[in-house]
Amino acid sequence: MKNGRAYVGSHCKPVFNKNYWGGGDNIKKAIKIYGRDNFKRKVLYWADTYEELLLKETHYITMLFDKIGAQAYNIARDAVAAMRGRKHSESTKLLYSQTRMGENNSMFGVSMSGAKNGMYGKNHTEKTKKIISEKLSLNRGEDHGNYGKVRSKYTINKISSSKKGKITPQSPDDTFNVIHSEKRMFYIDCPSYIQNIISSYRAGVWQKQKTVISNINRVCEYFDCHQFYDTLLEMYAPNKDYYKNTVGCQT
Repeated sequence: MKNGRAYVGSHCKPVFNKNYWGGGDNIKKAIKIYGRDNFKRKVLYWADTYEELLLKETHYITMLFDKIGAQAYNIARDAVAAMRGRKHSESTKLLYSQTRMGENNSMFGVSMSGAKNGMYGKNHTEKTKKIISEKLSLNRGEDHGNYGKVRSKYTINKISSSKKGKITPQSPDDTFNVIHSEKRMFYIDCPSYIQNIISSYRAGVWQKQKTVISNINRVCEYFDCHQFYDTLLEMYAPNKDYYKNTVGCQT
């Protein structure tokens, strides 16, 4: 790049591909914005094996970061993977989710029925139908993962609630809607997000108190119902006074 930025990448092909300019997101975006005419490309090394290729790529990436640091278009500092050994935080996951929901989704409001459907007016050939049938038959009968199993009422309710809209609770009971069944307490009629994080009361045994308080915090944050925080502590968390002082509660 004429501005001094650079990218190091590798490509496994028997011949040189003149149309390949790198697979990284940053370099592809830059080429799209500035055009190929503003970039020049150079082959640094020809490798005989894939392992050798990765070693050399990592070597040159390290040199690149040592020379220009954050100006590099590379995200990862090696040739394996940008996210190797790393995990997205809960806030990052939530941000990714929100940027792809509703009107932010490129398919929001787009109808794929009728003439807009890619298969509109077309029919699968007999050969294609046979291939599809054979693929599906591998997951039928005794080969199906749920063969012979019966879903519990809890699972049925959980599936049902996950397909419903977001709840706007009017009371703590609305938030948790606890059902007592066979000395087990489960939370239903809540979005799957809440069901996943409020799993601390199983078979009548609480998890660590700090986890319980943290889960209640997250529920209040998600539902924007901080006014129920103290009541929820009274209902579900013993030793609440201690944890009020150690966990940042919002009311």
